[in-house]
Amino acid sequence: MNNTPFIQRRQLVLQQIGSEGVAVLFASPEQRRSNDTEFPFRQDSYFHYLTGFDEPQAVLLLDGATQKSILFCREKDALSEIWHGFRYGPEAALEVFGFDEAYANSEWPAKLTQALLNKKSLYALWGLYPEHDKEVMANWHSVQQSAGRRIQTNTYAPENLADLATLLDGMRLIKDEHEIALLKKAGEISALAHIRAMQKTRPGMNELQIEAEILYEFMCHGARFPSYNSIVAGGKNACCLHYVDNKDALQDGDLLLIDAGAEYAFYAGDITRTFPVNGKFTAAQKDIYEVVLTANEAAIAAVKPNVDWREIHLIALKILVQGLIDQNYCAARLTATLNRKPISASTCTAWVIGSAWMCMMSASAGMMASLYCCGRACAAPSSRAYILPRPMIFLKPSTILVSALKTMCW
Repeated sequence: MNNTPFIQRRQLVLQQIGSEGVAVLFASPEQRRSNDTEFPFRQDSYFHYLTGFDEPQAVLLLDGATQKSILFCREKDALSEIWHGFRYGPEAALEVFGFDEAYANSEWPAKLTQALLNKKSLYALWGLYPEHDKEVMANWHSVQQSAGRRIQTNTYAPENLADLATLLDGMRLIKDEHEIALLKKAGEISALAHIRAMQKTRPGMNELQIEAEILYEFMCHGARFPSYNSIVAGGKNACCLHYVDNKDALQDGDLLLIDAGAEYAFYAGDITRTFPVNGKFTAAQKDIYEVVLTANEAAIAAVKPNVDWREIHLIALKILVQGLIDQNYCAARLTATLNRKPISASTCTAWVIGSAWMCMMSASAGMMASLYCCGRACAAPSSRAYILPRPMIFLKPSTILVSALKTMCW
């Protein structure tokens, strides 16, 4: 295992919290599925980012005064390992993952209490795991009480409870070479799965069968799990943003929207594509596809260092709106449509809005206007503002597509 990236990240955090700071973070809790079975364990992303250690019941302590990273983990247990598999134990974890010290996980409260003495700041991922917040605050309170009783000794407890995410999020935003390689691999696996799905899809198959093909391709290339629940939505099911039932039969003439990505070594692929179930676009489907593809390629070409992502979004948006006007789905002019008063939507993205009101199906004609990623590349960048259309009223199937498109120019 190459532990260098994880060691370097821990050292950077230690530098940022300084000699008067201490940071603590916890592994993900195990999740029960039913009775005596659990979901497959997936490590907390923050914890993995700093440690590479992917066992549950672990704690990482970063002591700014000593500049040491200390791991607390499960001890070796022969009987438990017979039932549940290998565990490193403190001694092996120390060597393999490059920690400065490692102890049994039962020792972290005492070590944290000791580390908190005469520190000004306590960093944690507050609110992420409330049960651990209570434990950490109990330790902090203990130090505070002890310091209050020994004022003459000049001991004190941290007075600043800081959010560790403010440090880690900035670090995680910029990917190093190790991460970029993993992201590329995740993207490659995801693309292969989409290609397989396109090759296997036939009218009469079930959405679930296509999902199985996707998961098969993921696993064949070392991606044990998807990045998220795969969306395999045929026909009108694509109108649901997060459709994950994946249970309906695929109809001849419909389009199939797939939103699926592989998670490889904790890094996520995320690709959405829409294609005809029978392998051939209708004329109307192709027209919309070409508009989306043009917008997609223009947006990608505009991506350069220091370019504002909102400018890239606007490039794509102009092409999409003009395309709808040219195809007589919108009667308004481009400038009039784009100048509609937007509403704030910091948690939404342009491709979500596109999928919500543009992926509307005319069942009789098999038409879907998909702004969800019909092209050869991923969706256009996100936006904090968008035009809110009128509420959709579903009429008979032949009118759904036109109604959906026209509301975009309201």
